[in-house]
Amino acid sequence: MQTSDATRILVGELLKYEAAATANLQEQRRQAAGVLADLPELATRFETQASAISINAAFLRSIVSEMGLVGDVASAELDSLGVVELTVDGMLKQLVREWTDAGAAEREQCLGFVLSSLERHVPISGGSPPQVVIPGAGLGRLVWEVAMRGYAAVGIERAMSMMLCGSYVINHLLSHERTGRIQPYAAVGSGPCNVESAANVGREFCVPDADAAKRFASATAEADATAGLQHPHERLQVITGDFRAVARASGPCADAVLTTFLVDACGDVVGALETVHAQLKPGGVWINLGPLEYEGTAGYHASRKLRLCADELVQLVRQRGFEILETRKGVRCDYTQDQFSMLQSHFNCLFIVARKHIGAATPAGAPPEPPGAGRAREQMCAAAARPLHASPGNLQNLPGTYENQIERPLSHDDRSLH
Repeated sequence: MQTSDATRILVGELLKYEAAATANLQEQRRQAAGVLADLPELATRFETQASAISINAAFLRSIVSEMGLVGDVASAELDSLGVVELTVDGMLKQLVREWTDAGAAEREQCLGFVLSSLERHVPISGGSPPQVVIPGAGLGRLVWEVAMRGYAAVGIERAMSMMLCGSYVINHLLSHERTGRIQPYAAVGSGPCNVESAANVGREFCVPDADAAKRFASATAEADATAGLQHPHERLQVITGDFRAVARASGPCADAVLTTFLVDACGDVVGALETVHAQLKPGGVWINLGPLEYEGTAGYHASRKLRLCADELVQLVRQRGFEILETRKGVRCDYTQDQFSMLQSHFNCLFIVARKHIGAATPAGAPPEPPGAGRAREQMCAAAARPLHASPGNLQNLPGTYENQIERPLSHDDRSLH
């Protein structure tokens, strides 16, 4: 099969990790040559790091092979891509947050907060389940949690590497009662940073977490034993693409939109608000939790997009076709925080629950509905009835295709809407 440029970049992002990380480790060894006699323990730490690199590389190779991404990508092509291991390093740490036992506390802080609000404001009352759209789906944990609660969940994720990694966890590990191993704190960049003990470098995590495996097995057994009961993964769909493009093409079809750690990362907080409004049905609910850090958006800073304070954003939500149902400031959330790091930080997040006014006019500046929007809306509304797609050939159902989304390697803190 002929491999597209987009596929080569994605495969390169995953497969070049081992070579790049090993080269960096070799540089760490070279720098330590003058102190090894005084610190023989360094040799042990270097071996631990080398083992971690091998374990992580095996996990990444499994994604590439099992997701059908193996193509005619030669070593020389990988070298020409210039992909560094830092992108994958961030993805591995995101895996800890979303899909390991160690991430349970962070998930409860953020996802638990949002999910309880969803169940309170958009209850399931029989008939067709409410459709919930989750832009910035990341590795898919929030989308999965929404589907497990009986909703029709549609995630939108621009980073193909994140989308495929999440799909691998759900479709190839969780669904088949398998686990993978990662060691994300191997310090394979420039070396350890804020690491208290060398013992912390080789910590190993199992993916997925035991709680997810237990709950999925229980839900699957119940669905198998109950006629007419839908399998939880049949309510789950993840689309690769741009949230703005999807919302513009599909129009108001969501009963709820959930955004976590997202609206500030798009580089255009006003545009994000308008996009959420365009995606919601009249009476639909927007639930947002996150900071206003405005980082990970360097490509947008040159355009001098407006940044808002928390109280200004809440006021704008009121003025742009929403009724505020709940607001809260200072909701503590950690984000991929290593509990053993010498640097501990957290966000005091803004929580907003708002309902789109029934009969509300389209906000000023929002794009008009394009030709074909009705058909795209039908596709979007049907998306959650299909299992999560894993292979590139199945990602053409809505705006934002496999080919046009892999424009550059993504940094670990790139949380944009695109």
